[in-house]
Amino acid sequence: MPLARSLTSVALVALSASACAATALAATALAAGPERAGWPVPVPVVTPGVVSTPGHQPGRAGAEPDTTRLANPSTGTRLAARGDAVVLASRGSDADTPDADTWHVDQTTEGVRVRNTATDRCLTGPATDVRPGARVGLRACDGAADQRWALRPSGDGGWTLAHGANRHLVLGVGYEGDRPATAVLAPAAPDPHPEHVWAADDH
Repeated sequence: MPLARSLTSVALVALSASACAATALAATALAAGPERAGWPVPVPVVTPGVVSTPGHQPGRAGAEPDTTRLANPSTGTRLAARGDAVVLASRGSDADTPDADTWHVDQTTEGVRVRNTATDRCLTGPATDVRPGARVGLRACDGAADQRWALRPSGDGGWTLAHGANRHLVLGVGYEGDRPATAVLAPAAPDPHPEHVWAADDH
């Protein structure tokens, strides 16, 4: 199965946008109201109809993008699907279905969509109980704000994923006892906590 560091790809697309494009996006956000103006930056800028993946030539939208595994280096775990839940799994474990720990990171004009390969469902924050510690799950992909994420470089080669419904919350680690077990929302910070940093793991 081809694997790609999709997080890096999306960031490169965002960073390669011109200053004019960034200004236009900011103006659009401000015109749309405070909740839209608060969307985290950089917002990936995508050429209509084009999907880019690292190490590959851009392909037309609709072509299946490469997949990646999303690792949490601090805990040594990966994001994986278990039913409609998102769990933290060690390599080779908790794979109830094939490819349970592989994901498509799809570019959109408003962020990224993180879609599980095995279930074809999207990484989704809570719709109403949007707070630190709230669990992140899976839902049929519908493009709603709670399925949009913004990538922010952490400065050590990894990324934080800020939640589209609340820019002050990022994807983090939830515990059962002393074991990292689930994906949860966590407070964002200028200097991210190591458990809030994610990286592409193609091994």
